[in-house]
Amino acid sequence: MSLKPEALLLRVGADTGKSAGGFLGSISEDNSFEWTSIPGHNDPLWEELTYGDNLSKKDKPATKIRQLQKLKKGDLLVFYAGLKKNNVDAIYIIGYYVIKRIYNLIEPSLSHEELNEIIEELNQKYKNPHVKFINKLRKGNIIIVGEKGGLLKKGIKIGSKKITYKDNKKKSQYVMDTEFYFLRYYGDITRSGSGHKINFKNAWNLLKEKELQKVEKVDFSESEWVKIWKTLSKEEILEIINEIKEKNIDEKYFTEILIKNVYPDDNEIKSELESVRNSSS
Repeated sequence: MSLKPEALLLRVGADTGKSAGGFLGSISEDNSFEWTSIPGHNDPLWEELTYGDNLSKKDKPATKIRQLQKLKKGDLLVFYAGLKKNNVDAIYIIGYYVIKRIYNLIEPSLSHEELNEIIEELNQKYKNPHVKFINKLRKGNIIIVGEKGGLLKKGIKIGSKKITYKDNKKKSQYVMDTEFYFLRYYGDITRSGSGHKINFKNAWNLLKEKELQKVEKVDFSESEWVKIWKTLSKEEILEIINEIKEKNIDEKYFTEILIKNVYPDDNEIKSELESVRNSSS
């Protein structure tokens, strides 16, 4: 297990799938929104900073369960949801937890007495729906408790819907917006069957900036994503460019937005970005 803090991006809330409600929540022009849970399953439970998950019917840990089991105190859970603005679907970060404790009852190696003590503690402290599952099943669940964080007042748009065609078949998926490549994740963020590991430092700086806007006067002349890019070293930027190239992602737009919005006056970085753009053209 890594000693460095880690961050995991998880999709939550109502979704277009039948099991998730069959609809998306809405978000306003200024990115304020109301939390829309899966009908009958209010998780995460923001008021108590808890999030739960459980084994599938086959009693085998899914990818997301295995990812959650590897987390530790101080790591970040970053929650995102599909939301609709002016009839356009997109992906938004809506909240986060800095992890305080993990109750891992997936195949617990606990005595009967120890298991009873944990179940009693969970019932006394928390109302997360997965606590009810634990009462019934006594195992096969994981409950994560945050020490700080919660639901954001305004969502952060990080992904857009992309339509592709293969063998005359239309495929729709959500992909990470280029502006947020500093999170170090570049792929499909459509599904909720697994989490997506992202860069802890950059995710935390993004969320910290959002939290400061609640209590302090903040310079709004720059977007949050521009501010994060400006904190990165040249080495970090080049690492991201190399990762994009390795994944065969078209980085032309990526280099253009950085040159235009972030590094117009830094000739050294601008030159590096332009060389990458030219080599891909």
